[in-house]
Amino acid sequence: MFHWDDPAKGVDMQKSTTAQGKFFHATLKTLPLAALLTACSAIHNPSTAPGIEGCLNFHEVEGTSGKLFRGGQPLDESEWNLLANNGIKTIIKLNRYSGSTDTDETEKMNAAKHGMMIIPIYMPPEDNSLAFWRAPDDSQTDKALTAISESTSHGATYVHCSHGKDRTGLVIALYQMRVQHKCKAAAMKDLWDYGHSPWLWGITNRVKHEPEQPACIEGNPTPPSVSSTR
Repeated sequence: MFHWDDPAKGVDMQKSTTAQGKFFHATLKTLPLAALLTACSAIHNPSTAPGIEGCLNFHEVEGTSGKLFRGGQPLDESEWNLLANNGIKTIIKLNRYSGSTDTDETEKMNAAKHGMMIIPIYMPPEDNSLAFWRAPDDSQTDKALTAISESTSHGATYVHCSHGKDRTGLVIALYQMRVQHKCKAAAMKDLWDYGHSPWLWGITNRVKHEPEQPACIEGNPTPPSVSSTR
């Protein structure tokens, strides 16, 4: 117990408070690094999904017959070649930044070089954000789902954010439920299996609150004959 009338103990309290403040600020500075390390380590690699291991987190979405792929920000030539080798024609880009780097112009140049078109649909939360409660709104996710439905009718499509697990995980979960009529429990399992960050509970709740489709499919869906965004 501190006694404010005791100068010596008052100094002790001041030192303690200062030390706690320094620890708090140091912890905040390490959060972006911790998020990146977790993003690269918590990646699911299904044996049936073509692709490579690593931070690109590239996989085919089940039941789309090679028309829809998901993953993270393509950064080097080998990753761009991976997209090209899988016949990607359209990229739906959900992130503006990768870490603190603006990837917009660089990605446009690389996409043009490999004969791909980019559809930017930026949505939160961006990298290094402490807004754990944030999630894309309905207009953003509906726009992404419409773009998927339109682009996959013309060729293979790649949906990505920075690490292919949170914003991408949300959009793919909604696609699975609304278009493929996959049950919510199965879509949630995929969200976690592909490395969704547990502290981004805004995105988690967005999937949890999505209405269950009537007569939903528990297992892997077959390609839908009619596409819908709602």
